[in-house]
Amino acid sequence: MSQLLTVYVVDDDPGVHHAVLAILGRPGSGYQLEGTGPNCFTAPERVAQQDIDIFVCDWRLPDADGLDLIARAKELRPTLRTVLMTGYPSPELSVRAFAAGVDAFLFKPFDGPQLLATLGAARAGHRVFCDEAARHVADFLRQQEFLTATGAEALLNAREIEVLRLLGTGKTAKEAADLTGLTEATVATYRKHAFKKLGVHKLPEALNKLRGGGGAESGEMTGRG
Repeated sequence: MSQLLTVYVVDDDPGVHHAVLAILGRPGSGYQLEGTGPNCFTAPERVAQQDIDIFVCDWRLPDADGLDLIARAKELRPTLRTVLMTGYPSPELSVRAFAAGVDAFLFKPFDGPQLLATLGAARAGHRVFCDEAARHVADFLRQQEFLTATGAEALLNAREIEVLRLLGTGKTAKEAADLTGLTEATVATYRKHAFKKLGVHKLPEALNKLRGGGGAESGEMTGRG
């Protein structure tokens, strides 16, 4: 049996595929690139059938979400190691990738040492995100701990908290809808319900209460209502 670990890559950018092929094709890399499928929808099945060791997948594909492909591939092959690539990093995507069980997160563009280091981390079973993604996840986890400490989860459901958090970062209702996969009307509904549960009328008051403040009286925070 070959000692080379097999890597399967899905990316709609031929340049990325060729770059990965060149990096992994170097003598002593320790990896063997198996290529990409003709249709990204078949990638999870091909990864499982070919006993691929590491599945590297782009996030934004023409006809699929890379995280969905990774989830399906891990369902078919639980021992599979996975790496998510993206040229569009965001705190929300970092958290989604972490929650989905992605082993490593790689921002594009990347060089040979970065790719090999990421594959090595996934190969060893370590969950390693690049510095920016790791900060996103750490910030999110700290926020969740803070919300738990204030008891906010007893008042609001997860979607209501998510909507308030996004709006509190300055996102518009449309931007929050795009990031969560909801409609603008649904975002507005979640905000309305959250306001009612918290007994407030404006976003700054809601955010202040989530942080343990007294609501309207504190009034030091700013944001879109």
